[in-house]
Formats: sequence, C-alpha cells, structure tokens
Amino acid sequence: MIGGSESGKERIEAIDVDNKSVTFNFFEGDVLKVYKTFKSTLQVTNMDDGCLIKVTLAYEKQHEDTSPPTMYLDFVANVCKDIEAYLLKAQDKAAEDSVS
Repeated sequence: MIGGSESGKERIEAIDVDNKSVTFNFFEGDVLKVYKTFKSTLQVTNMDDGCLIKVTLAYEKQHEDTSPPTMYLDFVANVCKDIEAYLLKAQDKAAEDSVS
C-alpha cells in the first residue's frame, strides 16, 4: 500500500453503542493476500477537551515472516482525521441549534 492503492470489502461485525465502537471484518481484497484474517475496531471516547479515537487492528499472518500491518498507519490516521472533522462539524451544528 505504500504510495499505492488497494481495494477491499468489509462488513460491520459489531457495533457497541455504549462504548462508541464499531468493528469491521475484511472478507475480500488486497489485505487478505498478506493476512488470513484482518479486523479493525474504532472506538471514540469523549474527553473534556474533545475526544480520543482508538484504532485496533487484529490480524493473522498468512506466513510467519509477514510483517505487521504498519503500512496501513497513514490510512488509519486519515480515517481518524475524517472522523474528527465530522464530529467537530456535528458539535458546531449542535451549538448553533442550541442558540436558535
């Protein structure tokens, strides 16, 4: 994925409203050429001055010498930035609505 693009399909495996988390299970695509299984979990935690987004990657290697999926960290960072922008926009809208 470094400098390139990949494709894949995932399904939502679990949604935990109380813990504000969602788990995706990849069932098709380039990532499964390297890993037998690949899941990602995103969890949002409210903080006094914003929120914290925790991303967990769970995977099983196809081969013992396969590297960890660190090549996806830039993608994960971009997803977190998109989530942050969405949450900030929603927060701004809620503040505007409360003034009206």
